[in-house]
Amino acid sequence: AEFEFSDSLKLFAEATYGDRGVVSQTLTSTNRSTMPLKADNAFLPPAVAASLNGQAFSFSKNPEEMLNLITVDAQIFRGVVGLSGKMFSDWTWDFYYQYGDNKRQSAMTYSRNNDAFMMAIDAVRDPANPSNIICRPLSPALLATFAADYRAKLQEMYSRCAPLNMIGQGNMSKAAIDFAWQKVGEAFDYHQHVLAGSVQGTLHQGWGAGPIGVAVGIDYSQEQGEVTHGSINPNDYA
Repeated sequence: AEFEFSDSLKLFAEATYGDRGVVSQTLTSTNRSTMPLKADNAFLPPAVAASLNGQAFSFSKNPEEMLNLITVDAQIFRGVVGLSGKMFSDWTWDFYYQYGDNKRQSAMTYSRNNDAFMMAIDAVRDPANPSNIICRPLSPALLATFAADYRAKLQEMYSRCAPLNMIGQGNMSKAAIDFAWQKVGEAFDYHQHVLAGSVQGTLHQGWGAGPIGVAVGIDYSQEQGEVTHGSINPNDYA
């Protein structure tokens, strides 16, 4: 939009806005090479467990029973307002301010929590009740090597642990799925401020080759962005 105050002064402004939403399906992260199943895993068929001779093994799978969705919602705004005018002869000037804002929120339905997943796949028979399958109790010796806050975090997590059966399809309980994988999100917020101005005109008519023109401009910009993940530590997840 433009508005002329006079022949020598004009106001201009422009604004744009966009909003986009996307939903897509993705694979669910499960085991990796550093997350093996141990030979005494309670969900292993006896014949398979016997053939391992006490050796842990690695494998991975895509759990078909889990519909893992990624949702993204993004908004973008740009606004510009400025003035332009004439000075003398063919000299002109212009000045504008621009503001930009970019926001994006994304979320994944099932993101593997590395510590919880390791606890859940380490399923053993309960010594007090062999018919019951539990998550292997935490090792006091290993816990002692951790800082107090991380040790407390693991102990609280273990209190909610549900054994995860990775063998076959459709054998994972909802409790185990909800424990080993959690919904995670990311928020991105970016702002931009720009100030710019210029002066231009003919400095000298020249000597046969045409006028000698000059233009001088200055601009300043400030940009700031932030990525947050709520209360979680993204390093804890796949």
